[in-house]
Amino acid sequence: MINRAAIREAYEENLAAVHRIIPNPGAEDFRLCVSLAAEQTDHTEAEALSVMVDELAEKGAA
Repeated sequence: MINRAAIREAYEENLAAVHRIIPNPGAEDFRLCVSLAAEQTDHTEAEALSVMVDELAEKGAA
């Protein structure tokens, strides 16, 4: 079962860390954050990527 909340939380923590180092992160940094979130939450990278793409699509629709 995919734990969307855990993936989202790990991704946001990773992104915050990246922002402290790189002021304007790009697509490669997004992939890094997703990959790390997958590893931190015992999900596959595909599962984490799916969750984060859905999250971004929801934000874009809002």
